Amino acid sequence: MAKMTVFALADPAAVIRLMWERCPDTLPPAEARARELRRGVEIVRSRLSTLSLDETTGPRWGAMTAEDIVAWQDFLLASGAIRRRLAPETYFNASLVERLPRMGPADELIFVEGHSTDATFDTIAEQIAAHPEWKIDHLRPSFLLVSAAR
Repeated sequence: MAKMTVFALADPAAVIRLMWERCPDTLPPAEARARELRRGVEIVRSRLSTLSLDETTGPRWGAMTAEDIVAWQDFLLASGAIRRRLAPETYFNASLVERLPRMGPADELIFVEGHSTDATFDTIAEQIAAHPEWKIDHLRPSFLLVSAAR
């Protein structure tokens, strides 16, 4: 996944073209292709803007704060991808990790979120922020990332 992220950082337009190649049903009509490519590149760049290849922005590569979630939702609103933004405190729930028993000194939680339409991704981000005592990572696999990595 890291190789795909580096690839996307270097050439976001290639990411969109690869998606269209691998998922032909996502290919827009010829007359809309240039506009949709620009829009796709803007979305990829915005999403990748929270990622860093160094440790200057925090210990977790790609971790998002509540403020990051709000900014991302604002972008999605402006792009028309969502109709309304919810305040993070509306759907963040910090009780999940609190209920898990420790099993050993090197415990690690890995959440895999499959692009659900509920608040799963946001809840995972909140859990990471609320529990620095745990090593928590989250994965958000996509067909595009899996296909491009092959």
